[in-house]
Amino acid sequence: MTPKISIIIPIYNTEKYLAKCLESVLHQTFTNIEVILVDDKSIDRSVEIAQEFVNKDKRFKLFLHEKNLGPGAPRNTGIKIAKGEYIVFLDSDDYLTMDSCEMLYHHAVKTNSDFVIGRMHVLSNGKLTPVEYIETRLQNYALSPIVNLKDNEELNQFLGSPVNRIYRTAFLVENKITFPENLYWEDVAFSFEVWNQAKIVTVLPLIVYMRTIREDENNTSITQTYSMKSYLDRDKIVELMYKFCIKNYRKNLSILKKGVFAIKSFTDTTRQILPFATANIKPEADVWMVQHLKLVEKRIKHLENLHDWNRIRRI
Repeated sequence: MTPKISIIIPIYNTEKYLAKCLESVLHQTFTNIEVILVDDKSIDRSVEIAQEFVNKDKRFKLFLHEKNLGPGAPRNTGIKIAKGEYIVFLDSDDYLTMDSCEMLYHHAVKTNSDFVIGRMHVLSNGKLTPVEYIETRLQNYALSPIVNLKDNEELNQFLGSPVNRIYRTAFLVENKITFPENLYWEDVAFSFEVWNQAKIVTVLPLIVYMRTIREDENNTSITQTYSMKSYLDRDKIVELMYKFCIKNYRKNLSILKKGVFAIKSFTDTTRQILPFATANIKPEADVWMVQHLKLVEKRIKHLENLHDWNRIRRI
């Protein structure tokens, strides 16, 4: 039987969290799923733990990368393999609520959405706390009298994490949407393209995803640490969003404005994370930031000029 949902889980050195993650998938109330586990060359017991689930449930399948390429590559492997009508991405240190797949799937089918966004929370000291940047966006849309978020894009784009969502597989494949590989912040470039290619995007106002804040300082997630590469890669993400706009604006002029918004938002975040550079890279990071802001200014100015010029031509 063809699965309705493919759950794609990139794995890298998450032995402490992986069993809980996979248990949350194993016990989903929606059972017509396949679970694609892609290990990105872990050096701990992650593969062994994953194999235990493969052995106990035929819906679980394990694929091994020969070298570490970051979370983008395992997700791309999963997209290529996926047989489900819909795709859900799950990080291997996080977990799903028990009815996550069921709620997301039925909402996606009912609304014919290209993708659906649910709520994400963190469980800490027995208390549920919403992930603020996602919750704020969802509240904005909840207050707007619309169903399809694409009908009123002035309320902000949804950029960032590819999780807490369900995607129509054909939508990703037909538009050839994949993740950048061997880059930090790959989810920003992916979500920017997904947003701008989608025609129907809806919100499911239920908690579907539980995020984990790693407390092991020797094995933090890539969103909790900042190396020089993590800063340098932000140049590449800006360039990817800029090039997408240049390639596609003739089909939809508003992409230029959305590109400006996305790059400005991304730069605001860059300013917020710069102080977290460790002492050994702080001088280099400060020098890089000056050049990064020049790149941002140049790309934004070009997009704004293109928009104004083409708007005048179309009057």
